[in-house]
Amino acid sequence: MGDVIPFPKPKIKLTHEESIEYRELRDLLDRAQTWKELRVCQRKVEQFKKRVKKRHSQNPLP
Repeated sequence: MGDVIPFPKPKIKLTHEESIEYRELRDLLDRAQTWKELRVCQRKVEQFKKRVKKRHSQNPLP
């Protein structure tokens, strides 16, 4: 069911912590069984993308 929410790896370089969080979110998406779990995952993905975008705009990694 995790394929319902598209979540490709961001094109910008991630920090080590962001990479770990990305993998954890991917695993969580793959294990989601109900629509409620998918909705929770969707919110977490949106929050992750906002944090990465904000961090990248303030301090981009080379």
